Parts: sequence; C-alpha cells; structure tokens
Amino acid sequence: MPTITAAIDELYAAFSSVPKPRKINACPCCVPGATVCILLSTSLRNLTPAALSGYAASALLTSGSKEDFQYFFPRLLDMAIVKEDWWMDREMILSRLALASWETWSPGQKLAVTNAINAAFELDLREAASAAHDADAWLCGLSLAKADVLPFLEILLRPENERTLLAYYELNAFHLQKGKLQNAFWDGNRDAQTVILRWFGSKEVLHAVDNQHQRCYGMPLK
Repeated sequence: MPTITAAIDELYAAFSSVPKPRKINACPCCVPGATVCILLSTSLRNLTPAALSGYAASALLTSGSKEDFQYFFPRLLDMAIVKEDWWMDREMILSRLALASWETWSPGQKLAVTNAINAAFELDLREAASAAHDADAWLCGLSLAKADVLPFLEILLRPENERTLLAYYELNAFHLQKGKLQNAFWDGNRDAQTVILRWFGSKEVLHAVDNQHQRCYGMPLK
C-alpha cells in the first residue's frame, strides 16, 4: 500500500485526463459567480478550501454536474484527507460519489480513490485520540458511496488496531442496541448500514471486542 503522499499523487495522476469544465451551472447563493471564475481559472491542486467549500457543499444538489464533480474530486478528497482549513465532513464528500455514478469511472480512477482512502484510513488509525471517530467517518462515507467496506473492516480487526476496534464499538454501543449506528449521516440511509451492523454482530468481532474489553477493564463485555 502506498504512503499517503504517494497515494494522493497517484489520485491526481489517475484523474489527469478528466477535462477541466468550461462552465459550472451553480446556484449563485451556494457558489457565487466570482467563485466559479476562480474554480475555472485555478489549477486543480492550487484550489484552496475557501474556493472549493461552496461547491463541495452543494455539488450534485444545487450546483455542478457529474462531469465537473469528477474533475474536482481528487482535490476534494485530498482536502478531506488532510483536513487543514477544511470544514466539510468526509461523509458528505464521499456520499456524493453515489450521486456522481462513480461506478462508471475508469478502473484506474476507482482504484486510485480506494487506495487514497485506504492509506488515509490506516494513517488515521495511528492517531489514538481520534482514531475511532475517523474510522467511523470513513466507514460511513464509504457505505453511503456504495463502496466495499469489508477491506476496511478487516483492517480494524488487525491485532495492532484492537484498541481502536473497542473504541469504535463503544462509540456505537448504545445505538447498536437499537439496531442502528450512531453517525448522524446514516439518517435516512438504513440500508447502507447493513454490512457494518452484520459485522458488529459477527462472532469474530464480538470475540475481539470482548478480549480487548477484558484487557482494558478487567471484565468481559456485557
């Protein structure tokens, strides 16, 4: 698996053949004309969070098309990974992939997207304080994008990630009793939760969570 820097570089390379849009049909309240001019006149990797935030928030809802979203997506994902000066939730960015029909993108583009998210996912798991919340955001966003989340769930089951696995379980424990997950972005998307709900209920996951719970708290998971 490439490093996060290499994965982001490969992401831009995979989309380099996507033409820059000549115009963007956008709600002027969401993306003012002056901002559209900046989006169309600035090279992709030089677009700032301030320039892209209005487009990102309204993309494929009140602004933009599938074609221009495909062009801007590498930069959107790059900023979602880095998170510096970027307020857009990862779930929001990834959920637009379903609206963009990303399953029709080239195999190389889909692989580059998956590899970049995978590299970011594994990097985020090393940040103990935020690992569970970061994992939750990526898994929710990927599910809303109708992507395969099983490889990412398998990463969580690795021995070195057991503390994060327990934290991710505890993050969702109350809602799991009600047959759902805690992230607010799941609202209205019950079907998208199915894979993760089944995973949480599997013997392998419950056994791993119970073992880590006993190591951390000296008692089995109730």
